[in-house]
Amino acid sequence: MKNHRLPQVNSLAHVQEHSVQLNRKVVYLFLSLFFLTLLISSLPAQASPANKNTEQSQANRIIVEGEYIRESPPGAYATAAFMTLHNTSNQDIYLVGAKTNLAKIVEIHAHRFENGMMKMFQVPEIKIPAKGSIALQPGGYHIMLIEPSATINQVKTVSLDLIFKDHSTQLLSLPVKKRNMKLREPPY
Repeated sequence: MKNHRLPQVNSLAHVQEHSVQLNRKVVYLFLSLFFLTLLISSLPAQASPANKNTEQSQANRIIVEGEYIRESPPGAYATAAFMTLHNTSNQDIYLVGAKTNLAKIVEIHAHRFENGMMKMFQVPEIKIPAKGSIALQPGGYHIMLIEPSATINQVKTVSLDLIFKDHSTQLLSLPVKKRNMKLREPPY
């Protein structure tokens, strides 16, 4: 039977050399992790769709005028936002949505005559022509706020994000206007 012996440490110098080699490995590992962390943190963060605004983004090519939200009548299940959108670019831009924290559902709507009656319906987008404008107004295109919170009539302004086809957004602060019951204008 063979005698298995553990290697003997011949000297204190051998122990110190082994310790130095181990310390070098730990230091190299630490430095590698450190520099990898630096490299990753220096990479540009990928823009999420909600934060994709750049100088060339569609949101930055739209000028909004006359924006407001109509006060919600007591017991009403919806209200609407109106405005005029001006496209300053040489290409058509598409409004594809909107969001606010003061309504459960936000949709883009339009009206059309059908069987002698005005009907409202949801649309997937609104085209804002190159160097042109589109009005979101009562009886036409509008942003529908369905199941608005009760506070919508208690605040002076409502924050609303417009969402464009390139996923860029434009944050608006819309004043809440009382309805003029004498004008007999369409509610949406």
